[in-house]
Amino acid sequence: MSYKISELAEVVDTLREKGIDGVIIGSTVLAITIGAKELEDDVDLFVTSFSPTIEEQKIRDVAKELGWDLGRTGIDTLSIIARKGDKEIVIELYENIYDFYVPPHVLNNARKLRISGRVLKLIRIEDYILLKARRGTEFDLEDLRVMKSMISNKELRIDEGYLKKSLQNFPDEDIPLIISRLKSVNFKISV
Repeated sequence: MSYKISELAEVVDTLREKGIDGVIIGSTVLAITIGAKELEDDVDLFVTSFSPTIEEQKIRDVAKELGWDLGRTGIDTLSIIARKGDKEIVIELYENIYDFYVPPHVLNNARKLRISGRVLKLIRIEDYILLKARRGTEFDLEDLRVMKSMISNKELRIDEGYLKKSLQNFPDEDIPLIISRLKSVNFKISV
């Protein structure tokens, strides 16, 4: 079932008030960037206020207090299933763990979007593209193809200068792979 961005902002604000603060890093970034008014997917939230792995009990306590349920992400961190009326909004909680890595500069350059008096923090679309290329699953590459098509059709705008600058802040060993994957889906990038 779909939910409004304002409902997401309310859920994220409630979590922030309870000490669970973070930056949206997943497909929600693309949806909001292209102007979607309603969302359907889970929301990937990179927690910046504490370690969701080390302080799992804190998340359990907040969910219990709010009457919300818990689940697990693909990397076995907790997710919160928030309720807004008859709607469920799944907030998957992430941090840098195992091979899941979001560079600090990506989080520090997150943009703030004010919605219904609440603030959503989300990474820039250019950083979302770079994270997709870094991970590089077939699903990620298909998402990159779609975004490249959207850029070509002027449905999505990116700041190529920022994209190049951000790429240079990724770990040195990741840069050639990211460039190779971007080129494989026809993103032209020169460094």
